[in-house]
This record gives sequence, structure tokens and C-alpha cells, in this order.
Amino acid sequence: MLQLSLDSIARVLDQADRIHNMCAYKELLHRKGINMRLSWVLLSKVKLQASRDIIMASILCRTMRRVINEEAKIKFQINKKLTLKYAGSSNANPTMTPTTGQTTTPVEQRSLLDVYKDILVLYVNAVVKNKFAKQK
Repeated sequence: MLQLSLDSIARVLDQADRIHNMCAYKELLHRKGINMRLSWVLLSKVKLQASRDIIMASILCRTMRRVINEEAKIKFQINKKLTLKYAGSSNANPTMTPTTGQTTTPVEQRSLLDVYKDILVLYVNAVVKNKFAKQK
């Protein structure tokens, strides 16, 4: 059953030009009842280069999202440890947060969104730098 679904998706990707972006690719997989995690298997069955590029981009995006989420989780935990360390210190300059009314140090005020942005910029710069370095 799974093999038949994968084969039919591979035929659609090779013969139809309707799948031109990752949203259409994702919709096709979900319509056929296939999980996005099986993109690796599908990549080996598809021959058309444009479809292979979409599948590889999808795999790369999912992988990078996992890497960035793990990296952000680690950095945020380190941030919390630093906050706890400075909370007991007399050098810390505590401020009052408006939402909770609790005192926080400047280290804790750095949000998870800022951590995500820093990590995303780091990885995108690394990918783009390597891409342009190969073209020179």
C-alpha cells in the first residue's frame, strides 16, 4: 500500500508540472496520505530534476528547522543558567518585568525569538557563503 502510494506520487512528480513549489508538494503528499518524513524514499524514485530540487529543498528545510530548534533550546537553557547565576550575584542590575511583576536580570530579558534569529542568521550565512564560495 505504501509502496503503491509512493510510486503514484513519483509518477505525478515526474509527469505533471503542477507541483512547482514546496506547498504544492506538501499538499500532494498529504492528499495521498504520506508523511513528509518519507521524502527521502521518494527522492530515490523521482527522475525529473525540478521535482528532485523541490524534494531536496523540503528535506533541507525540515532538517534545518530541527537543528535550529535544538540549538535554540540549548542556548535558551544556557541563558537560564546564566540568569540564575547572576540572580544571586550583587553585581546584577535587576529590573521589573511588566507582565509578571518579577525581577529579572538583563541576561534573562533576551527572548527566545532573539535566540532563534541569531541562530537562523548564523546558519543561513554559512549556507549562502558556501554556495557563493563554490561558484567563484
